[in-house]
Amino acid sequence: MIKHYAIDVNGGIGIIGELRGKLSEIGCRNTELSQGLELYYCGDSTVIMVEVFKDTVLIDIVNPSTDELVEDVLKVLPPRKTMIRILERGFT
Repeated sequence: MIKHYAIDVNGGIGIIGELRGKLSEIGCRNTELSQGLELYYCGDSTVIMVEVFKDTVLIDIVNPSTDELVEDVLKVLPPRKTMIRILERGFT
């Protein structure tokens, strides 16, 4: 089973620097794929994609190794502008 957090931050351009700092602080390695699209590898199995689209920041956290990792990311985001969808993928 793979857990996927799809997070949209409306008007979230201002949080990019703080988000990068937090991901670096918790040990995530950054790879810039193109302008406005970054990929972070956190531990052995967690991938975080950050994409800027107009004034919205799209964050995908796939297969988080711990709940604390997700909580650390969410602490940076403005609650009133953030929408979170949690998807579980896989077979049982």
